[in-house]
Amino acid sequence: MVIDNHCCMKTICLIRHAKTHPAGWQEDDFDRKLTDRGKEDATKMSNLLKQKDIIPELLISSPAKRTKTTAKIFAKTLGIEVSSILFENSLYAAEQEAYLKTIQRLDSSVDTIAIIGHNPGITDFANHICREVRLDHMPTASVFIFNTDVSIWNKVSSENCRFKLFLNPSEK
Repeated sequence: MVIDNHCCMKTICLIRHAKTHPAGWQEDDFDRKLTDRGKEDATKMSNLLKQKDIIPELLISSPAKRTKTTAKIFAKTLGIEVSSILFENSLYAAEQEAYLKTIQRLDSSVDTIAIIGHNPGITDFANHICREVRLDHMPTASVFIFNTDVSIWNKVSSENCRFKLFLNPSEK
């Protein structure tokens, strides 16, 4: 008899928004735009996920302009409907607890998700939820992936998460 343990595994991709223009005196932080390099890095990283066959079923993003644009680039590359991206207000300038609360509210029929967010909260969450790896900070457009052996999202905790992969756009 073969037991398929995959049915109970959830995969979470944490994605820091891509490189932005610095906040100007006339530009609100919420409205900061991606640079050309940021757009290139987001395309590069989403193509890398596609090559590794890591395709989220759901993209969740902070509603800030830079995270929205990053999420849209990932969606287009990965063949996900842009209109299906879930924009979560609580992820803008969020502390690490907001990421866990967002995950724990998800429908269990979804097995692989990506959350696009901001530092320092996204790095703090990665370090909290997956204690076997320590990051000083997630660079722009980087992707931190971990698995959890639960079948229901509200059971996700640091006790059941295991590091899978870290992708940094500055690495070849």
